Amino acid sequence: GLKQENNSLKASVDTATAQLNSAQADLTKAQAEATKATADMAKVQAKADEVALELSNAQDRIKAAEANASDKEIKRLQESLAERQTELEAASGELTT
Repeated sequence: GLKQENNSLKASVDTATAQLNSAQADLTKAQAEATKATADMAKVQAKADEVALELSNAQDRIKAAEANASDKEIKRLQESLAERQTELEAASGELTT
């Protein structure tokens, strides 16, 4: 009768409580895993940012080296041109004398 109904109700409450506790434990575990995944992702992102920065720096150095090289090349061409100019002036000087 009533005692049996009480026991049955108590068993149902105990089962529900156990299920709730289990669900809470699962949720806590899932949250911990999500937190770890987020931290891992942040580490990966930081590494990617670091690599991107290194790449960008390398590209800047390459551009600077190329600019420097072309400056040297331009200077060399200008010097060569100046020499030709001098030679030409000398030659035309010889012609006029």
